Amino acid sequence: METSDTVVVGAGIVGCAIAFWLARAGLSVTVIERDQLAQHASAAPTSVLAPLDAPDSEARVRAGWSSLETLREIESELEDVSTLEPRIGDTGLLRLAEQRDCDAMMAHATGASQHGCQWYDRAELESWDSRLDPRWHGGIWSPRESQVDGARLTRIFARGAKHYGARFEFGTPAVGLAMSEGCVAGVVTEPNQLFAAGDVIICAGNWSGDVAHWVGAAVPFEPVIGEMLKLEAPRPNLPSSVSAGGLQLVPEFGELWVGNHLAGTLEVPFKPQSELDRDGAGDDFDTSRPLAEQAARVLRGIAGLPSRETWVGSFALTPDGMPLVGRVPNVEGVILATGHGRHGVLLSALTAVAIVELIVEGQVSDEALPFSPSRFA
Repeated sequence: METSDTVVVGAGIVGCAIAFWLARAGLSVTVIERDQLAQHASAAPTSVLAPLDAPDSEARVRAGWSSLETLREIESELEDVSTLEPRIGDTGLLRLAEQRDCDAMMAHATGASQHGCQWYDRAELESWDSRLDPRWHGGIWSPRESQVDGARLTRIFARGAKHYGARFEFGTPAVGLAMSEGCVAGVVTEPNQLFAAGDVIICAGNWSGDVAHWVGAAVPFEPVIGEMLKLEAPRPNLPSSVSAGGLQLVPEFGELWVGNHLAGTLEVPFKPQSELDRDGAGDDFDTSRPLAEQAARVLRGIAGLPSRETWVGSFALTPDGMPLVGRVPNVEGVILATGHGRHGVLLSALTAVAIVELIVEGQVSDEALPFSPSRFA
């Protein structure tokens, strides 16, 4: 039997961030992972760090900015302990709007002006990059939002956690939770090995529901599929990341990633089809179209660029779009840190800090309170 203060189930971006912060705080940590490091959703090759994605959820926006600042504050330490550069910076994000969405998005730009956001009209879009398709009448320029290689950051967190003493057990699927006097006391893995702990933290992404079910806890989320395509970058490459019609274009080291159902979109008020037809809005993006074809409707000149790589994955999304971070109601010894949807990389730091505060101090910050699992109890 292996014993530690905490057992983290899942070695994705959230699990590794939690392991890093827990070990850094002086707790003994064991991470168990059914596969290998940074698999599944955490294997996504690039992630847009976009706190403004939920303009109608002040709690999630505030949490996103707090987490992004924490990532930046810890960046130099992460590089020191991992010998890898995280590469988190202010690359900026441009969100494009068709004519029918301009009024709503202009209001969002005004509301986010304290973060340096400003509205670009069509003439300013032309100056930013003249290849943007004329269908885009305006956009929000958000200079403080960013992008990062999420898989690389996961490896950096894992190296940092090991530096502070955390242990990782790969190829070790959890098959049950051990109970003692009505409390969760550890994790049972194949082949019948027990990892005992004071707290078990479930960070298993789409499998979190299966683990929590062992103690009768309901984890309400559904998987959302995301896909990415790497293209040879157009010349010149985009000045920064672009989000348009649910599609993301992310320039990176001479290449261009195109993705959908990823971070970077901005929710706008729903309009029925009759209203769109009346306004002459034109056709919406069709997710059944190949990504390269959709990207050509954002940036002229992309059609025909050679493709280099593809990626498909899924994200666990809760009904209200906010993660589950906190103790499971009425179950001692088990903590959830899952359901981050497209924002696992962005919210990894805030989630990890919240878990440390919960275990060490018995409470969490105001930014993490809205993520409590008790809201679905």
